[in-house]
Amino acid sequence: MSTYEGSRQFLQQESSDGVSLYTHLANVLLKVLSERPSDASAVFEHLSASVKEGTVKPDSTTPSMGQQSAAAEQLKWAQSNQALFAVPDEPPEGGAVVPDMLDEANMWEWGGVSFGRLETYRLYLSVKKLAESLPGEHESLRFWGKITTRGDDYVVVEGKALDETLGEFDEALQEGKDGGNRCTYWVARSPGREWKELPPVTQAQITAARKIKRYFTGDLESPVQGYPPFPGTEINLLRAQIARITAGACVSPAGFFEVDEDAEPASIKVAEDESINEAFPKAVEELMTTDGWVHHEFELNTLGRCRPMPEKLDDEGNPIEEEDPPEEVAPLRSLAEDSEGSWGFRTCPAGAGQSANAMVVAKSLRWPGAIAVAFGKRFTNVYSGDGVKFGGEGPFQPSLPPMLQPEWTPGEDEEGLVEQADVLVDPNPPEGEEEEDE
Repeated sequence: MSTYEGSRQFLQQESSDGVSLYTHLANVLLKVLSERPSDASAVFEHLSASVKEGTVKPDSTTPSMGQQSAAAEQLKWAQSNQALFAVPDEPPEGGAVVPDMLDEANMWEWGGVSFGRLETYRLYLSVKKLAESLPGEHESLRFWGKITTRGDDYVVVEGKALDETLGEFDEALQEGKDGGNRCTYWVARSPGREWKELPPVTQAQITAARKIKRYFTGDLESPVQGYPPFPGTEINLLRAQIARITAGACVSPAGFFEVDEDAEPASIKVAEDESINEAFPKAVEELMTTDGWVHHEFELNTLGRCRPMPEKLDDEGNPIEEEDPPEEVAPLRSLAEDSEGSWGFRTCPAGAGQSANAMVVAKSLRWPGAIAVAFGKRFTNVYSGDGVKFGGEGPFQPSLPPMLQPEWTPGEDEEGLVEQADVLVDPNPPEGEEEEDE
C-alpha cells in the first residue's frame, strides 16, 4: 500500500461520534470557501469549533424505528436468499431440464430487457431449485418473464409437463394438454421466496380477461372487480393473461418448428436436426421482416380455446353442427398475417452497418414487454411488462351492461299465464262511505 493511500485511510477512520478527521477537515475547508474570511488562518480554530458544534451526533446506541425495520427486512431477505446458494451434499437426481438462463440473459439485454446480473443469477438458482423439487413430473422449465404490479412483482416460470402427469380436464370448460393448459406455471414475489403453482385456466376466464383492463395488485387472492364479472380472483386473471401473452407473443424464426402430422390432433414439435442445419443460420435481412417469423404456440380463438369445442351428440347419437363455429387458426402462422403494426424489428448491435453475426430482436407492439431474440441457430423469448395489452387505435371502451327489459318476457313454461286484472274498487273504503251504502 502506498504512503498516500495509507495516510488517507488513517484520516478516514471514524471516531466514537461517527465522524472522521477527513470529513471534518473537508467541512471546515468548505466553510472557509463559503464565508471567505479576511484572515482565514487566524480564525481557523474558531471555524473548526463551529463545524464541530453544528455537526449532528445521532445516538448510535439506540437505533430508530426506521433503522430497526430496515435491518429486519434486510435480515429476512438475506436468510431467504441464503438457501439458494447452499450446496447439496449429493447432486440431485432427475428433475426437469433448465436452459442456461445466464446465457439467455445476455440476449435479453440486447433486446432491451435486463433484470441485473445479480438478480438474474438469483433467478437462475431459484428456477434450478424449483426443477429439483419436481422430479419426473415435468420435461423442462424455463423462465417465462416478470409482471410488474402495484405491489410486489410476479416472476413467472413455465414448465412443460409430461403427458402422464397431466390431470383430467372437463374439455367443455377447459382444455388439457392440447390447449391452454399444456404448460404449468409458477409465480413468486422474488427469487428467494416460495413458488406457487397457478391453477389451470378455463375458456370463460380467457374470454372475460379480454373484456377488462386491470393492473395487478400483487395479491393473488384479491378480487377482480369490474364489468363484465371475472370468474375468479387475481390468481386466475394472472393465469389467463399468461395464456394470452404466450399464445400471441411467443414467436420464433421460421423453420425451427414443424407440424407433427402423426399426432392426433396435430401438434407442433421441434424440427429435425437436418432441417434446422439447412435453414439456419438465416440472413439478417430475412429476420428483419414478418415473413421470417412464426407463432410456435397454438393461438386462442374467440371462445378462448386452441382447439374446436368437443363434438356434441343428440339423443340419437348423431353429431350436432354448430351454427357459427369460430375460425380455426392454422399452426405456425406467419407474423405477416398479424394486423399491421403488431411487430417491430431491429438488429443488435445497431449502427450504420449490419454484421452477419448480428442479433435480430422482434418486439411485440400489442403486448409491450414481449420480445424474441434470434442469433445463429438459437432464439429466446421473454416478457417483462404489466400484463396489459395495448388497446389499439382508440382508447379502451369498457363493456356496457345489457339494456333493461321494458316488458316482462314470459318463459317457455309460462306461455299460458295471464296477467291479473287491475282492482278498480277500493277494497277498504272509509267508514263514512260504508254507512251511506247501507
